[in-house]
Amino acid sequence: SQYSFPPFDEYCPYIDCEPDVFVQCVRTSAVAETDYGYLILATDGVWDYSSCDDICSWLSSYQFESSSNDSCYQTAAELIMENVLDNLRRKVNRSRRALTVLPKGTARRKVHDDMTVLAVRLDGILLNS
Repeated sequence: SQYSFPPFDEYCPYIDCEPDVFVQCVRTSAVAETDYGYLILATDGVWDYSSCDDICSWLSSYQFESSSNDSCYQTAAELIMENVLDNLRRKVNRSRRALTVLPKGTARRKVHDDMTVLAVRLDGILLNS
């Protein structure tokens, strides 16, 4: 509680070291041979400006090539971040440049939360039912 202030200090600690663990079995029948499943791990800043449906739509409408990728997106995570930033840009009515030059700290936090995304493609590790 030494790192908080009233009235929030009574709720410390905000984060604890006890994990919530969930297990989900993934079966090959759930994903077509030409499609890939993804595990998306993202901070709340990403989810503030996108939904699961948005991300599924973005990933399914884009072909990722492992060899010669002529597009501007190299990874699924980059594709997601580009779309999330576009959603943010439209919502706050600012240019992409204006968003990227916001200084770290209070000025940036007044506009948006931190954003991080990790996309893990599940092909090759799907479990058989």
